[in-house]
Amino acid sequence: DDLEKEIQSRKQKYEEKVKWKEFINRIKNNKIHEDDKNKCNSLKDFAYGREKTNKILKELSIQPTPENAHRLLIKLNIWNETVNPYIKRLNFTIPSHFPDVPEIEQEERLDLTYLEAFAIDDEGNKDPDDAISIDGNKLWVHIADVASLVTPDSPLDNHAQSMCANLYLPEKTVTMLPEKITSLFGLGLNEISPALSFGMTLNDDGQLNDIEIAPTLIKVTRLTYQQAEQKLQSSPLKEIYNLIQKFQNYRRSQNCVFLTFPEVKIKAYENTVIINRLPDLRSRQLVTESMVMAGEASARVAYKNKIPFPYVSQSPPETIEHPKDLAAMFAYRKLLKPGETHTIPAPHSGLGLKIYSRSTSPLRRYIDLIAHQQLRAYINNRQPIDDQTIVNRVGSYEALIGNINKLERLSNLHWTLVYLHQNPTWQGQGIVVDIKDHFAVIIIPELGMETRMVINRNLSLNYIFTLKVTGIDIPGLSIHFQIID
Repeated sequence: DDLEKEIQSRKQKYEEKVKWKEFINRIKNNKIHEDDKNKCNSLKDFAYGREKTNKILKELSIQPTPENAHRLLIKLNIWNETVNPYIKRLNFTIPSHFPDVPEIEQEERLDLTYLEAFAIDDEGNKDPDDAISIDGNKLWVHIADVASLVTPDSPLDNHAQSMCANLYLPEKTVTMLPEKITSLFGLGLNEISPALSFGMTLNDDGQLNDIEIAPTLIKVTRLTYQQAEQKLQSSPLKEIYNLIQKFQNYRRSQNCVFLTFPEVKIKAYENTVIINRLPDLRSRQLVTESMVMAGEASARVAYKNKIPFPYVSQSPPETIEHPKDLAAMFAYRKLLKPGETHTIPAPHSGLGLKIYSRSTSPLRRYIDLIAHQQLRAYINNRQPIDDQTIVNRVGSYEALIGNINKLERLSNLHWTLVYLHQNPTWQGQGIVVDIKDHFAVIIIPELGMETRMVINRNLSLNYIFTLKVTGIDIPGLSIHFQIID
């Protein structure tokens, strides 16, 4: 009996060995069977970064890297070029459920529905969290009043802490808070929207004056940036634009930094990629300046009333410059120091402000939600969270936001390469922004990307030429261009 068992065991091992070799040979010849695909699940796990070793790659004498596993999966037609591995590779967890959303508590709100309020966003935006209006010489910036429902240490707040921000990928958006929160507080999604509104006037030199913060009710019209651009010559956007220009001029006098780099919107619809360049519109300045004003206003109110608060600051660079062309902006950007978040206010050099806080996106960024919770506690005469708790929560936020930014950056590059793979005849302009030895850094405005190229001829900064693609490695996130003029 023992002998028979040993014979059967050896026979089974031999047959498995033969089948394994046949499987590896089919991979080598790129002729795998349909049932072989299940045997490649370990290859998928390795490509996703879930496993540290892989038997298939070892057998094929291929260096065991996630990128090589990705290449092999494409070669075998198990994956196509559109598969984005970075969500799983960076261990980002997409929530399967959210905490329950309680009912909104009724409270007294300032009625501003008599004002025309505008939520201005990119076309297709689904989470409008800010709007603007004007009443005489007072600018109102309205922000989605998320903190009226998402209170500190509630289940929704704990979930938002764990997510830290919305994740925006070309193929999907993963929200920090449930979609029901957006449907309740998104500005302009209902006939009347609740908001936390910041009312501000400017003095003669453009500094903020007479700041008012109040829970409000507003009536919002949603506009795209292009639609708002067409309305800048008529009231009330004309008056708002004139006001924000005055504020912008004050910031210029304080040596704020204005850097303008090409931006694009990348969308993947059923594996077809569309890249649209965002035009440089005055309506974007209108919204940007209004949000900066609200950020300064919230910080000033918090400091004046001794509210524990997440202030954002930035130390000045060693030299103050005002770059005008793209190459000069690229060089100056490298000199800028990162922003910091503390409970003690300090100047923000890049914005040209003595005090500032991020407080205009509580629907999609947790650090803004903290600011709103603190302002809400002050307005409602509740105890705010203390300085140390803010420090801890800011630390948690900063530990997570880096991973989200990296995931968005890698995913955008991945889908850009997929776009170029799907459009093999693409040609576009490149602009030289840096030169070192035989290499040049090129910005490609149409794609919103920077790339590094070997150059074999003399080029000057800001030189513009035409490029075409000569090679794409999607798993390796690399691309080669050639100058064709």
